[in-house]
Amino acid sequence: MDNQTVTVPADAAHLRFFGRTAAGVLPGAVFFNWSGSGFAFRFTGTAAYARLLTDRRGDGIAAEQDRAYIGVFVDGEPVQSARFPLDEEEKWYPLAVGLADGEHELRVVKQTEAGYGRAAVREIRVDGSAAPQPTAARPRRFEFIGDSITCGYGNICSNASPDFVTREENASLTYMALLSGALDAEFSCVAASGNGIWHDYGGNTVNLIPEMYPCTDRMLDGHYGRQPERWDMAADPVDLVFIKLGANDWQYCSGVYLPEAERTPETLAALRIQFADKLYAFLDEVFTLRGDVPVLYIYEEDMPLKPEITATLARYAADHPACRLHGVGVHPKYPHEGVGANGHWSAATHARVARELAAAAAALL
Repeated sequence: MDNQTVTVPADAAHLRFFGRTAAGVLPGAVFFNWSGSGFAFRFTGTAAYARLLTDRRGDGIAAEQDRAYIGVFVDGEPVQSARFPLDEEEKWYPLAVGLADGEHELRVVKQTEAGYGRAAVREIRVDGSAAPQPTAARPRRFEFIGDSITCGYGNICSNASPDFVTREENASLTYMALLSGALDAEFSCVAASGNGIWHDYGGNTVNLIPEMYPCTDRMLDGHYGRQPERWDMAADPVDLVFIKLGANDWQYCSGVYLPEAERTPETLAALRIQFADKLYAFLDEVFTLRGDVPVLYIYEEDMPLKPEITATLARYAADHPACRLHGVGVHPKYPHEGVGANGHWSAATHARVARELAAAAAALL
């Protein structure tokens, strides 16, 4: 059959969605806002396009430094064949053109985090012999809960970059993506830069990870004035949950928001205890929602709150012997790996940590 132009809606009949995605917020659109989320499909033909839309926290599209970036992977290749920002509220973007006439698989991934420049798909168009079809999923499913490191903040630039810009973020080069690929797993995440368990980096307590975790996309629903939609955990079973949190909580626990005269050893010790209690409660939330699923808590060996984290993990495990809770420490950065923006992990550090975590994760599976 000769090739023709075939246009289809963005739905489960034609696409396989991965990560936490939100349908029904805008007519005919499926949002895929979280880092590493997106959709995949196969088709027979020579080219594919997507009708994508975007917005920011207010009206209109995000400013240039905050725009969503999309990566496209063709036929299972590990290196993306295209990467582009969403620079209009809605338009058709080429995903892959000039392909050899035949069967192809495309994987479209949001490379930037949920709080900056949203992304949604409304339609797919192919130059081919038939409508696109969903691809098969990988056999395992992982879930990651984290902050800027998990999002890939600044992982494709150098420490000389002083400000946050989305063009320096690539979720496909994070430890979560590389680890999942090594263990043949799909992955989803709930992660946001600056976020924490008790306070975020700015000392705020709104839209923290424990509040967002049970929801599909709490920030998206809030933007459109909707009640937060609960994520269907039963319809999205996972084999392993990873948590990497606590770095941003240190800002508050250090007493930086208190008058200097009030930063007594007793007060700072009390703040650490409160953080530990919040961590304990969040672990309870994860196990309540996920049930009998192993949880691997990742902490950096030089984290100021490492003593509280490891002690809380031990306390929770002792109180809940049936829960499969494990902790693993990682060395954050080696000099030869370089440093990402504002001291964050470089792509080299992400790759090394993914290799280190693969053995621990495989043992839990």
